[in-house]
Amino acid sequence: MSSIRYLHTSTLISQDGSVLITGGYNAVVGLASTEKYIPSTGCFQTMSCMSVARYLHTADQLPSLSSFVIIAGGYNTVSGVLNTADLFDPMTGNIITIALTSLRYARRSVVFNASKLVLIGGGNGVTTIATGDVFTAGSPSLFTSANNAMPMAPFWHTATDLGNNSYLAFIAGGMDGRAIFFSAVALYQASSTAFISLVAGVNMPTTRAYHTATYLPAPYNQVLLTGGNLDSTT
Repeated sequence: MSSIRYLHTSTLISQDGSVLITGGYNAVVGLASTEKYIPSTGCFQTMSCMSVARYLHTADQLPSLSSFVIIAGGYNTVSGVLNTADLFDPMTGNIITIALTSLRYARRSVVFNASKLVLIGGGNGVTTIATGDVFTAGSPSLFTSANNAMPMAPFWHTATDLGNNSYLAFIAGGMDGRAIFFSAVALYQASSTAFISLVAGVNMPTTRAYHTATYLPAPYNQVLLTGGNLDSTT
């Protein structure tokens, strides 16, 4: 790659099968640079810089938006937590910058049926947040707030699309700004842009953050949660 980086993103680009790598941190400053990995040559190609340096952000391609990649939120070593998103054209490098409804980093993003995007939870630099930012493509394309809040306010959680055009995401665990770890779970319903609390007492068997979550389709229809931390010491 052209830069040392971690806490960056990598996104598969549907038009040409390349991988777009954005932002990150190089142990000194945050990065605004982007580059594409071209599988046919095994080489990296430098692309346009984002509007700002960012890490701990998300980057999702939305085919319904002319296959733009939505690079959202994150943290910047100069200005702190960010409340902007770059609509990045991975073929030309052109960028349109729009606003989020709130400062947000270390949150999770879910794309539903290639047309809907939601940013869930995260931190704002002061505390963790229980809200969601919902992206709508249009004239103009913009983010609006989800209709309600989650029962918990996590970051380092997971948010997993439940597939089968269910328009549901399963949100699990995470922690808050006081390092209190959660066993709580919830659902986000894209059709109503709202969070759904599960029946009282339905939680994970243990608290968990920094874990992974993978949806297992039919005939299982389950979410596999693996690894992570139980608390601030384990």
